[in-house]
Amino acid sequence: MTMSRIACLFPLLMAGACTLDWHQAKLSPHLDSAHVMIWAGGREFEWQRLRVFPDSVTGIPMSASAKCDSCRVGLARASVDSVREWRMSTLEADWWGTVILVGLVADIWYVVEYEIRCAKEGRHCG
Repeated sequence: MTMSRIACLFPLLMAGACTLDWHQAKLSPHLDSAHVMIWAGGREFEWQRLRVFPDSVTGIPMSASAKCDSCRVGLARASVDSVREWRMSTLEADWWGTVILVGLVADIWYVVEYEIRCAKEGRHCG
């Protein structure tokens, strides 16, 4: 594999390094998360496709397929003590986006410079 092709893998490696983590969430109808952790009555529940209603909260257990709407379970909203969602924070997403963009620009610059150098030397480097 040539150096120019290896250099192109850098942004992919950086994208893979992006991290997700648990973040405290407010229980509202606008909570849109693919994966949530709910504490109620001393018990922990991990759900996906959460729906929040005025009097209840429903979701599909992580152990079931997200498409299994008949697997949906619920709790009284008043019994919910805490909710966390699995996501990347906005600041972290902005930071990683900047790092990946800088890496991508640096990679493109390196590949172009490498190809120009090869062309000046009269050899094929591809």
